[in-house]
Amino acid sequence: DKLRERLVLSPETSEELFAEEAQSKMAQYGKKALEALEKAANKQADKSIDMADETSVAAQVLALVEFCVQARVLVPQVVEAEEGGRAVTKDVEVAGTTLGSRFEKRQLRELYRQFLVEAFQDADKDKSQRLFSNLERLALVLGLPDDVVSAVHNEIGGTIYRRYLGRALQDGGDIGPSENQFLDSIRDTLGLAQERCDELVRDMKVNRVATLIESMFEGSNLNPAEIRKCVAAAEQFDVDLLDDLQLPTPRLEKMFTLEMEDLIETGQLTVDNTDALSDSCDAFHVSEARATEMVEASVAKRCAGGVLQATACLRRGAITEMVDTLKRTLQYARLSPAAVAVPMVSDKEKGELYMLFQAQMLADGASADDCQPDLDLLKTVVGLGQEQVA
Repeated sequence: DKLRERLVLSPETSEELFAEEAQSKMAQYGKKALEALEKAANKQADKSIDMADETSVAAQVLALVEFCVQARVLVPQVVEAEEGGRAVTKDVEVAGTTLGSRFEKRQLRELYRQFLVEAFQDADKDKSQRLFSNLERLALVLGLPDDVVSAVHNEIGGTIYRRYLGRALQDGGDIGPSENQFLDSIRDTLGLAQERCDELVRDMKVNRVATLIESMFEGSNLNPAEIRKCVAAAEQFDVDLLDDLQLPTPRLEKMFTLEMEDLIETGQLTVDNTDALSDSCDAFHVSEARATEMVEASVAKRCAGGVLQATACLRRGAITEMVDTLKRTLQYARLSPAAVAVPMVSDKEKGELYMLFQAQMLADGASADDCQPDLDLLKTVVGLGQEQVA
């Protein structure tokens, strides 16, 4: 003010001269920062930033901010604001001039973005905190509007959330207190909306289940164990295979069929106990009527295949394998007893299957009464009349 009075300058003129001179000096810092930005683009994304390196973007940008503080380009100001429905006063900083007219908006946005990236990459917590504490000042100096700053924060925050959650949710992992604490710190640092953070977490959970299912189908690793792993993840993360993942009906029914057949072979699905099947219907969005059709189709297919396989064992004299095959076949047949069409198996071979199966059960210590239900069922499946086994 004293200099202005000595030079007989109006306040407006002195402010214009100061802004022009300050902006010129700021532009020099900005040019160095852009040069550092170009070099940073050629570095690996995961390389730790050395704050002692005067060529880093963070170092150059921090020098710019410090100049603006010392030169009083950034000055404190008291403003009125509304919080909770009442007027309050707040202490803020305002910029007397910015670099908005000196560089392209794209360049200024990228400077801010890279500064933020380096702040997160710095392994030194004190140095990192120093960068974070100057974010608001940098936005003022660069002349970035709030919507641009918010967009950068959402971009970087989204990337950090996705990478962190991707690791946390692998191999049955979940989001516990320590994970939430880290995510909350990112949210608070970047001023992210809670709704946006919740959306990112939800998207990553849905994506985790989708990845498991896609890998299972594409990797030719479609089996009951992998299906249960996918269903368990879906239940853990509250992800619906149809509503959230929009899986096509053929995939849902394929997984249902494999799960259903495994339940039959392991004895979890029987005529008297269909609870497990009901759970599978819910998980794979298969109606009760459609499930009945699929069970009957699977039973018919497995019984026909089982009789053919048992006959092949009979023909080569593998009696133990033949009996085991028939036992598995009868597990299916109990759910929907019916004769199967096996025209390539002769009546004589059907009779031999029956007689050898009966002999093996008796040899294993079963009584005649205990054997009879399975023997009657086998007669039904292979299409033997009473006179053929008398």
